[in-house]
Amino acid sequence: MHKVREAMESSGKYPMDSIVNVDEFVLGGVEQGKMGRSYHTKKKKAVTALQLTKEGKLRRMYAMGIEDFSARSLESIFANHISKSAQITTDKWKGYRQITKNHNITQIESNNGLNLVAFHAMSHRIKSWIRTTYSWGSEFNLNKHFNVFCL
Repeated sequence: MHKVREAMESSGKYPMDSIVNVDEFVLGGVEQGKMGRSYHTKKKKAVTALQLTKEGKLRRMYAMGIEDFSARSLESIFANHISKSAQITTDKWKGYRQITKNHNITQIESNNGLNLVAFHAMSHRIKSWIRTTYSWGSEFNLNKHFNVFCL
């Protein structure tokens, strides 16, 4: 099955352009005293990019596991999947500030997810899919699972 997942990986030949939303999220159960973007957690960290139509509907999506929420880690999805000409919207997380030097990024308040509705809908679908399809997901296989979901 892993060979099939590896075969589903994007070639990267067609980077997202036009309207793109980028945000990060965590996968994993509740940990005592750990919420949101906690650095010292067992939760798996990921970043997702959604290309939207002019009407705000999902056109395509990429997700990647990341080591942490630093600009260095977040840059991977920009370098691998997003065109420099894209109009990118992110939340105001400080990790995106350094990336704005090389990309057209607008940072907006998340407003508890109300300003990036398409992203939050898809991140909930990814989390539900991984929880119900795989009883446990290793960090080693996380990107392979994302490749299957993000066709």
